[in-house]
Amino acid sequence: MNFHGENILQAQYDALNHLTRREFRTEASKYFKKGFDCGYRGIKVKKGYITSLTLIDRTFHEIPDEICQFTFLEKLSLKSNYLTKFDRLLVLLHLKDLDLSENRIRNISNLHQIESLERVVLTGNPILSDNRNRKEYELLLKKKISNKDEYVKVIL
Repeated sequence: MNFHGENILQAQYDALNHLTRREFRTEASKYFKKGFDCGYRGIKVKKGYITSLTLIDRTFHEIPDEICQFTFLEKLSLKSNYLTKFDRLLVLLHLKDLDLSENRIRNISNLHQIESLERVVLTGNPILSDNRNRKEYELLLKKKISNKDEYVKVIL
């Protein structure tokens, strides 16, 4: 692995430790730092990159900046937090599965801009209580999944 690749892995590892409040210790951390595939308590790593992350019941009021470090993230669950927006997720170009249920999200504008999105869970949010969101919701429902003849699955 080259120097640049090692820096990326270290940055992801540091961000993960911060997000999980230093819970990502044990043998899994050794595999992660060496670039092996592994899984540990809601975290999945493939080829040294975090591809799946579950951060539920963390009392986040906004999406932590550290999540932007995980550029190869495909699946993210931020269920049961206090989130009101998701702007920072727009940079996650590989995100396919997103669970934002049981938060405080009222506005889903721009969610359809996540090109790779295939499934989004929004249950337990006050989204459709505002008519302005109807248009965004309809855009999301009409969005085709990249390179597939299917539409994004939205769960309310």
